[in-house]
Amino acid sequence: PDDSEPDLITELKSDATLTFAELERLIRAGKTLTVDAADGTKVELSTDTLKEIAEQSSGLIRFDFEKETTENDTKTAYDLTVGSGGKTIGFDGEAGIIPADSAYVSTAPVRIASIKAPDGSRRFVVSSEPFPYTDIPVSSYFYEAVNWADLLGITEGVGEGKFDPLGDCTRGQMVTFLWRAAGKPEPQTAECPFTDIDANAYYYKAILWAYENGITDGVNGSSFDPEGTVDRGQSVTFLCRALGGKAEGSTPFEDVAEGLYYSDAVSWAYENGVTDGTSATSFSPDDDCLRCQIVTFLYRAYAK
Repeated sequence: PDDSEPDLITELKSDATLTFAELERLIRAGKTLTVDAADGTKVELSTDTLKEIAEQSSGLIRFDFEKETTENDTKTAYDLTVGSGGKTIGFDGEAGIIPADSAYVSTAPVRIASIKAPDGSRRFVVSSEPFPYTDIPVSSYFYEAVNWADLLGITEGVGEGKFDPLGDCTRGQMVTFLWRAAGKPEPQTAECPFTDIDANAYYYKAILWAYENGITDGVNGSSFDPEGTVDRGQSVTFLCRALGGKAEGSTPFEDVAEGLYYSDAVSWAYENGVTDGTSATSFSPDDDCLRCQIVTFLYRAYAK
């Protein structure tokens, strides 16, 4: 009798399943898994990512990779959802997208960004639009972060092809960036607790959402100060709260004392590679947070 194992399944169409045994065989063989969207675009999951998925799985594992939106034939979003046992499986491992040539009318180099959603799914954006900002050198430490934030619609420039990376970021802008990174969830209430927030302002829903979710309680009982400059301590605090971060250790920063409102957030950010400070021993929590620093914090927290 033929007792050889069946061929490994290394590629699936979207909305298809693997058994747990089939997934384990892929992992033992050190293989990757590719999932195909209907337009030919593919996402490839590394062996380490498959291990993460296996640790959270039982029975059948479903892989869904769907095209979601298209903008002017140059920008497309895809959502990857992995599920098992009635739950969505989140993972931090590598998932690389392979664009379909037929999906784009432009011959410009393809730009790609991805973000992890709170439910564990992952969104990819593929675009043939050129990088839009002339004041961001490719060699800068924040180039990839700005590219990522621009593709996902988290941040915008200041006009005339400029991003203004060294400009200060306001509290209203910071909360709006977080809200967009979370997928622009609708607030549960339309009543704002802050008297200095105009209902027609671009950041109105973002601030309602942030207040409801315990990300901010303003600068006093009735004000948010949306046009005030956000400092580095506030920035990592907002980010830590938005992601439900928990501090488990200490930092080398001599200017971050224990017991301050941002102390745990700075520890969380340091432990998770969101920031390494302004020097080996300083975080500079009271310094204004620059636009390039904000997008870098977001990129390291949400994309990596």
